[in-house]
Amino acid sequence: MESEIRETKGAGRVLGGETRRRALNRELLLRTALSIVDEEGLESLTLRALGKRPGVSQTAVYRHIPDKAALLDGIVEQIWRDVVAGLGAKSDAEGEESGGREDGGADIEGTPDFRQLARNYALSLRSTLLRHPNTAVLMATHPISTPEQYGLIASALHTVALASSAASTSVSDAVRQPNCRPADLTGLIQSVTVLTTGYVIAEVTKPVGGAGGEPSEAAMREAMLQSEELQQFLAPLADPERAWSMEREFERALNAMLDGWGVE
Repeated sequence: MESEIRETKGAGRVLGGETRRRALNRELLLRTALSIVDEEGLESLTLRALGKRPGVSQTAVYRHIPDKAALLDGIVEQIWRDVVAGLGAKSDAEGEESGGREDGGADIEGTPDFRQLARNYALSLRSTLLRHPNTAVLMATHPISTPEQYGLIASALHTVALASSAASTSVSDAVRQPNCRPADLTGLIQSVTVLTTGYVIAEVTKPVGGAGGEPSEAAMREAMLQSEELQQFLAPLADPERAWSMEREFERALNAMLDGWGVE
């Protein structure tokens, strides 16, 4: 107990040492667990399976991850970590390419325009989930529940508020402006998260039950014969030159949400 107390007290003073080694060990375990999910699916992820991976000891697993719930929470944490990193990288790249917006990152009334940054967040979330498709359902069914996850989400909100403020405006000033309140940003991020995760699940998840789930062109054409009204609405779907694109439909839905987003 005394050694744990000394370690905690020293955590704020020293970046190296035992505290950092413990953090790196946990990070390594969670990255290894994520690789199991990527390769074999969530059903194959257990503490025992993690402990059998090369370079991982069973003792280390239980020291840092006490049970299956903590393991799944850790996977969610890793996904959020990648999403936040992707958002920051995208914002930095856009800033370098454009040198900043002509209006300094603000709308005509001087209020930060956070819609584009919320869109960047959605794209980062989507690309991360597509790299780890076996985690999509986990993300949708495991709400944020750990200090690490809350910290990462706060970091995402902080990034949006910072990047959406004018260059001469501090973050604290930006989030106090009427159309960029923390509650509004939180609601926007939550809605964008649900939309994005839902689209990814629809795109990557295998049909429930293991059969079916494929669109039937014959059924559609049969329906078109029933009435002119059905033919009118279904004809575009039967057009071979109008291929269905989940990515395109996702971006249409996302843009519609962001364009219509209001504040209370």
